Amino acid sequence: MVAKVLSVYSKTGGKNGKHAWVSDCSNIAAASNIPTQVYEHMNGGQFRGVPQALKQLHVPQFALVPSSSFLCLLHNTPEQIRNVGIKLSASDSELYKKVNTHFKGVVRSSGRGKGKNKISATDPEKRVESDQESDCPEHFPEHISGW
Repeated sequence: MVAKVLSVYSKTGGKNGKHAWVSDCSNIAAASNIPTQVYEHMNGGQFRGVPQALKQLHVPQFALVPSSSFLCLLHNTPEQIRNVGIKLSASDSELYKKVNTHFKGVVRSSGRGKGKNKISATDPEKRVESDQESDCPEHFPEHISGW
């Protein structure tokens, strides 16, 4: 996915510290939650602001992303496409394509082999430790591509 960072939250000191808004963060690991607007891939370097699932409601999608799921920053600011969404630069589009391709390969290969620790495609935190078949789909949805 491509997401626009709206704000950053960090846990304030100590074991019982609270999660609070911070104006900046020098290290991505210091951020605890990153509120984002999610953009769904359309084609090429174009992404829509309102996902197909919410098209009838005309509502954008938002997500609270943990810092461990934050992969990289874009090199350039995306170009706004009317009221539809954004268009990535050629270099960012190429980066998205590479990351998306490699991520799909990881999801597919994680389901191979019986009795091994497998990663669930629907819940990456969930581990499957039995001889069950993996629940990793052959084609991971574009809008959850792990960007």
